[in-house]
Amino acid sequence: KSNSNVHEQTDGGSTALDLACQALAKLNSSEIATEVFYNLCRTIDVLLARNCKLKEFQGELQLEQARTQVARMKEEDSTKKEPIDNKDDTMRAEVRKQA
Repeated sequence: KSNSNVHEQTDGGSTALDLACQALAKLNSSEIATEVFYNLCRTIDVLLARNCKLKEFQGELQLEQARTQVARMKEEDSTKKEPIDNKDDTMRAEVRKQA
């Protein structure tokens, strides 16, 4: 477990949210839809959920981009799980019939 506090500032005055937004802003178009991009979006989403605030970074675009991407990822995860659940239900019903 880390001893750092997400609300603490670096020596330069930046918060963890500032640093994550800066890293997201530095990504070029070829890095969008990569694991780094997804991880930065998740990090920003978690920091926002913990009520972290921007101190130095001025852009709102990265915050919105992260929120949108995380919502999209959650939606994709839920649609991927539905067929598996239905398949499991079907298999359980077949096992009951055989028993």
